[in-house]
Amino acid sequence: MVGSAEYMAPERLRDQPAGPASDLFSLGVTLCFLASGQTPFARGDLTATAFAVAFEPPSAHVPGPLGDVIEQLLDKDPAMRPSGAHLADALRAIVDGAPRAAQATLRQPVPPAREPAPHGYGDDRRGGAPHRSGRHVIGRTAPSPGSRRRIHWPRPVARSPRAPTPSPSSRP
Repeated sequence: MVGSAEYMAPERLRDQPAGPASDLFSLGVTLCFLASGQTPFARGDLTATAFAVAFEPPSAHVPGPLGDVIEQLLDKDPAMRPSGAHLADALRAIVDGAPRAAQATLRQPVPPAREPAPHGYGDDRRGGAPHRSGRHVIGRTAPSPGSRRRIHWPRPVARSPRAPTPSPSSRP
């Protein structure tokens, strides 16, 4: 099995054909996690989680219209899950029905508030110093542009040459 069992559709665990409805189930688990902070089928171990995905109702619930959409996405029967077009319409209706302040937040991501970087870790908003490659190095200052950092690998241990052992056919 490849992937996280709690995000896999029940039909995949039952060795049935997977399709777009399987992806929508995984999206439902993801939306549930985003809205509630917990996945609906997480259990203590792999076997219990797989059993919960295949046979138990979701343990996490999201209130409101988004919760109704998530419940439909988490239906055990793939034929009962909404199509991608119906899902898009339902989500659009939720966003359009939200108050104006929430719509602005949903449509335009707000950057998180940044704390000032500790002394010695650069002065940019990321808390690191620019690296010569253009990337930022978090938690330490970048090496100077002219320096080269060498990686010292352990040297191989010198072994004494061994005399070849005679093959069974060459023995007298």
